[in-house]
Amino acid sequence: MSKKLEFYSYEKGTAFRHAVEARKKFGTIDSDRHAYEKALKDVRTEPELSVDDDVAVIRLWQNYLVRFGRDLDRQIDGLSTEVIACRDSWRDDARRIKAILDRLLHHRFPIRNFEEEVQEFILHVTTRPGIIDDMSNVPAQVLTELHSTYSRTFDICVLKLNSINSGRITATNIALSILALIVAILSLFVAVLTLL
Repeated sequence: MSKKLEFYSYEKGTAFRHAVEARKKFGTIDSDRHAYEKALKDVRTEPELSVDDDVAVIRLWQNYLVRFGRDLDRQIDGLSTEVIACRDSWRDDARRIKAILDRLLHHRFPIRNFEEEVQEFILHVTTRPGIIDDMSNVPAQVLTELHSTYSRTFDICVLKLNSINSGRITATNIALSILALIVAILSLFVAVLTLL
């Protein structure tokens, strides 16, 4: 029943919308009586919920944030696995690494949207009376792990590309040195021939 996110698809409010829909479907919330559409536009608004309904929606929201955050983390971890599999001494792998880096950079926006929703969740949880304060820890931890995975993958891409560039520079320097040696030997040979 888990909904898997496609690459680049996370939008702010996705987890909250899923939580409200799940609560409406399985709970006792009367959607006509409560201002959910207003709450969807700005999660800081205060829909007319009883404390029990409010806690249920917030727990569902927390669960969806964790689920979607882990989906994003798995996607980025998959990119990390791909880049680690690339050798850092071949030209074709440089193109592959650049393509992976490009895909990784496209994840900035969904990650930013997820981060904003986690911040809204934390703000909502900490400002509501009757809500357990430690509920905000889990989505914040998932966000921290997501940032860590993104940073690690970005660093691996950059290190591998730098290694490839260093190898190319070293190979170019060796080729130039060999060429200079050949020119020097030929010059010496021509000089000896002209003396004879």
